[in-house]
Formats: sequence, C-alpha cells, structure tokens
Amino acid sequence: MADSFDGERDAGMLFDAALALQEAERARFDVRRTAALVSFVLGSRVKVGDASQYIYHYARRQGYDIPPYPLAGCGEIKQFFAEEGVKNVPEWYAKWGIAGEDYERLHEKTLVAVSNAEGGHAVFLLDGVYYQQESGFEDLVKSGLYTALPLDVLTGLLHDIFGFLGFGEGAHGTCADGSSR
Repeated sequence: MADSFDGERDAGMLFDAALALQEAERARFDVRRTAALVSFVLGSRVKVGDASQYIYHYARRQGYDIPPYPLAGCGEIKQFFAEEGVKNVPEWYAKWGIAGEDYERLHEKTLVAVSNAEGGHAVFLLDGVYYQQESGFEDLVKSGLYTALPLDVLTGLLHDIFGFLGFGEGAHGTCADGSSR
C-alpha cells in the first residue's frame, strides 16, 4: 500500500489501471456489458423516459416552474415557449427534429436524451416503450434500457451516442439547435 495519499495522482493511476483491466477483459465485453459501462460512466448525462413528456422534463431541468398539468395555464410554460422561440408543444418538438408521424406517436416511443461535456444536447427516439411507466426520466444506468432493447437497436443507439459525443461516426440524434448529428 502507498505511504502517502495524493488524490489526483492516485485517481489517475486507478483510472489507468481500470482502462488496462477493461482492455484485458475485452473478450468479455459484449454489447450489453459495454452499454452498462457507458451508462455508468455517463451517469446523469443520459436520460431515458416517455418521449411525450420530455418537453416538461427539459423545461424543469432548465429551471422553469412547470406544474403536473403544464398546459393548464399556470406555471412558466408560456415563458419557456417564448424563450425557446416556439409557440406550442408541437413546435418545440419540431425544433428537435421530431415532427409528423413521430410527433403524433410520441406516446408510443422512448426518448433517450444525451448531454455532452460542453452542454450540448441530442435526443434519440426509439419505437416502443422501454421505460418504467411512472418513473419520469431516469439515468440510463437506472432505467434498465440496455437490458430491454433488442441487440441491434442497442448497438445502433450506442453508435449514435458515441457519435454525438465525438467518439465515433453516425449519430442520428437531433441537437438543440435542430441540426442532425
């Protein structure tokens, strides 16, 4: 055991050892195990939930007072719309590239929201309900999404997340400014 503790040095050494362990265990890292590792590493930067409720989750995370029934006329939903440059819920989703049939069927979809280290955001829609019905938006690690998704869908989602974060190609999510990644 080391004689003296140096938090920064020790953290760096432990991180390097963890990377070496991962490399040594590469053969055991299938898609689901990789997804579990990614979900742990990214923590609260990846949220999973009901696509039709993302607007309210997003507004609340931005600090707006959004009541349980947001369109009832109370709370700060109108201020949120104004500051986002939209007039209503469909326009806000369209800003994220979600329109037409995708918007009409939001209640049948799962949304995965990813934030990068610079504060950028992207969203990815998945056909089907892969979240706990009443849990709101949860961190990917708590959601269990990576155990519920079919492997081909999970693989595509991981490629997209890595692409958005700058560690791969082919992210098909939509960023906050409406541009595709």
